[in-house]
Amino acid sequence: MYAQHTPLYYSRQALKEGGPSGIVTLKYLIEAVSSLFCQPVDARLFEYQPQVGGTFAARSYEDAEQYVEYLHDYCTRLNLWPCISLNTRVLSVTRGAGGGHIVSYQANDSQTRYEWKCDAIAVCSGLHVAPNTPDIRGIQSVPQILHSSELKSRNQFGVDKTVMVVGSEGTGSDTVYLAVTSTTKRVLLCHNDGVHFAPKRNPRPTLFPALGRKLNPEEPGVPIDVSRANLFDTTYVHPLSATRDTTSEISPDRHHPSKIFFNKSMKVCPYISLPHRPKLPGRSLWLYALRSASTGYEQDFPFFRSPQNQTSKQYPIADHTDVRGIWKHDEPTVGFIGFVRPSLGAIPPQAEMQAQLRILNILTPQRILRALRAVDEYHYRLTSSPDSRVRYSVDHESYAYQLALDMDSAPGLRSILTLSYPFLMKTIGHFAVSLLPMMISGLLSLVTFLWATILGYE
Repeated sequence: MYAQHTPLYYSRQALKEGGPSGIVTLKYLIEAVSSLFCQPVDARLFEYQPQVGGTFAARSYEDAEQYVEYLHDYCTRLNLWPCISLNTRVLSVTRGAGGGHIVSYQANDSQTRYEWKCDAIAVCSGLHVAPNTPDIRGIQSVPQILHSSELKSRNQFGVDKTVMVVGSEGTGSDTVYLAVTSTTKRVLLCHNDGVHFAPKRNPRPTLFPALGRKLNPEEPGVPIDVSRANLFDTTYVHPLSATRDTTSEISPDRHHPSKIFFNKSMKVCPYISLPHRPKLPGRSLWLYALRSASTGYEQDFPFFRSPQNQTSKQYPIADHTDVRGIWKHDEPTVGFIGFVRPSLGAIPPQAEMQAQLRILNILTPQRILRALRAVDEYHYRLTSSPDSRVRYSVDHESYAYQLALDMDSAPGLRSILTLSYPFLMKTIGHFAVSLLPMMISGLLSLVTFLWATILGYE
């Protein structure tokens, strides 16, 4: 599948939702006139909440207030506020008679509907919108049921109650940690096929600790999202080198980086490992007082379901995108930013690169020098099982590299060595964090492989 490369020129673009994805897309649209030397873009961002921040402002997240404050300062520093309409809900998006799109919107404190015609639409509402609540037989017998989106404080767990948490990914693990460190009696984490934990940060390495060198407690460490050494991600490792968890283990068929999400919510780990595992108290274990569903969210686009759209070409939704998970090949004027989920990483950095590629494609498509082929997806898209709910997952680094290749902005080896030379001369951070572990683990893997082969281990 190829993206369209017909020269297109857009002067008006609408963006829906003021989360990180919407804000960064707005920023690049406004700056396109100076960075891409194209026509100025009249962009408007519609946000139904009284502040920017998206899901970080609408729901409870650790340190969410600081992040929302950062986004607010970001808009102020880059002078984005004149293009942002807060307390404004998008009611519908319809096709214009002569082309383009018509955005119908309404202020929260008004009954008056307004229309704004534009040439392109960017949907930035994100993945965390409508709670996904699976139907579980017999669940109606549980006295209290709530979704993780409704959880605001530990007090909601009550006192001396048995809590069941359904879903073992990041939100589920955070919920379990809050529950097990509150005044609950017992907490049970339910998972479908195991969970793989990974740290949020790698501790900065300490060279030659035998000489008395110690870790600096004030050093937060390097975020694992940007410190992984991906050069040998697909290198063979003998099963003898694998570790085995005592509980919550992933099945061997699915325990592969191309098939799993890494869970960075590790605070709960000490409470589910073997030394801390309580003895099962029999039937009383199943008498739950509260069930928390940490089962994710579904995406909903009600503004595309206007009665006027029933007689015209249907608008695509995020599931229909076939060009890098951003737009549909025959509908380049409708983009979806931030609807791809990374295995180990974060959505906002990916959304920034998605916004760059989409803006490049619709404003200056001649700058895209290579075809955006669907065949490229195999190396960055994670493999999903037929019954999997999440089918929009990617490997963070591989996907980012693909977007960089598409925009001809991926650095080559010479550029990397040139840019990193001063840093490598002053410090040995990259060597210690990336190259040294690869050299050690690669040698150990080779020794293990030869030893296992000689002795006949499988």
